[in-house]
Amino acid sequence: MPLADTKRIVRRRSTMVEPKRELKMQTDRQKILAALAEKPLTTFNIMKRVNIKSQDECQTLLLKMRDEGAVKFDIHKGVWNI
Repeated sequence: MPLADTKRIVRRRSTMVEPKRELKMQTDRQKILAALAEKPLTTFNIMKRVNIKSQDECQTLLLKMRDEGAVKFDIHKGVWNI
């Protein structure tokens, strides 16, 4: 019986942690969209404006947003835009 209770607690904890992470990503998405609304930016400039420390995290988020159709990347100029 204690093993089943442990599994329930683990599931509850994992569901509690996930919305907080999703909330943080949502605010980063909103900040990125607000920054790109002004003008097209490079990845480094987006990182400075949105205050994202890791370049990998920023690029991953931008690629997810690109897959969703929220942002576009101009390969000739090297900038992200809406």
